Amino acid sequence: MKYQVKEIIYSIFQLEDAEYDFVEGEIPTQEVITLKMSMGNLIYEGVKRIDNWNRIRDEMPDTDSILKMSSNPISLFQNIELTSQDKEMLSVINGSKTIKELIDNSSTSSFEALKTLYVLWSIDLLEEKEKVVEKADEAEETVSLHDILEPFSEEEEAFIKRVDEVYSNLERLSTNELLEINEWSDEETIRKNYYKLAKEFHPDRCFSSNDPEIKDKLATIFDALTQSYNTTKDSKKREPEYVPSDEDQQKEAFDTVLAEEQFRRGVEEFKKGNFWGASDSLKWATNLDPGKPKYWSYLSLSLSKIPNRLKDAEHALLQTIKLEPYNAEHHANLGLIYMKAGMKKRAHSQFEKALKFDPENIRAKEGLEQTEK
Repeated sequence: MKYQVKEIIYSIFQLEDAEYDFVEGEIPTQEVITLKMSMGNLIYEGVKRIDNWNRIRDEMPDTDSILKMSSNPISLFQNIELTSQDKEMLSVINGSKTIKELIDNSSTSSFEALKTLYVLWSIDLLEEKEKVVEKADEAEETVSLHDILEPFSEEEEAFIKRVDEVYSNLERLSTNELLEINEWSDEETIRKNYYKLAKEFHPDRCFSSNDPEIKDKLATIFDALTQSYNTTKDSKKREPEYVPSDEDQQKEAFDTVLAEEQFRRGVEEFKKGNFWGASDSLKWATNLDPGKPKYWSYLSLSLSKIPNRLKDAEHALLQTIKLEPYNAEHHANLGLIYMKAGMKKRAHSQFEKALKFDPENIRAKEGLEQTEK
């Protein structure tokens, strides 16, 4: 039965033109086949069955584009069983070679090399390197192929115990405690610890578990780790402190005024129902003055109104919460986004947090009631 279900899923990847219906509602509990297989592996196996050269070429970046390893641990540490050909290709990707160079230097045929890159690209192990001159003080965040491929040998019982322990203490752990660092840790140590912990608590480690709540716990821990890492990394970049010049102060003042102007324009466009225009202006405002919570909050609201942009709306709201972590409205709004995405457990958790900070928050109360049904 599992084999049949997998083959049905894999066959969908062969479709190039089709229509579909999305039926919203609870997942049926009867006759459910539990694959106990990572989502990454399903996508990986499905994409490997695509043999249309034109389709692969059209969906890949230009051949003069440079590929590098993904900088996102959620993509790096998926539980995917890579082939030796995949591993060989990954070993030569160093962020300086173009797609054409990688294909030309491959020991396999041009089509096989391109298909290997296509598969790795499709599962987000690879990403396109931006065509900009990187600043010397902004070192590329890298992780070794060994770190990606080496499996965790921890027994499931010990792993579940570790997850429960970290999850139950999450609100009490400081940023340093969560990342297992101290105030003297350098940037390299912080980065290595983050990647190690991101791999350990990757949501893909839950697919074989019998605990129904383990996935939500892992997702929460993973998000907390990423937020803590970004906070720590940003604070390290600000050291040592410097005295801004008059020119810097003038530019900062100009950016602040321009950001407020873009914010007002974004709000106006939102009121007109032009959510695309609103999000463009609000995104500009956040770029000019990223420290204003209201810019991120309104950006999230406008993105939530645009089809297929809920993930971006979630990201914007997480930035808002990072700036104002004890604002109940932000947590309630994040709960509404998760509700819209069909993630009731995550929504429930956010509504509970909102009520913790404001027990009378109406939207959080209503959301909590809906997620408890």
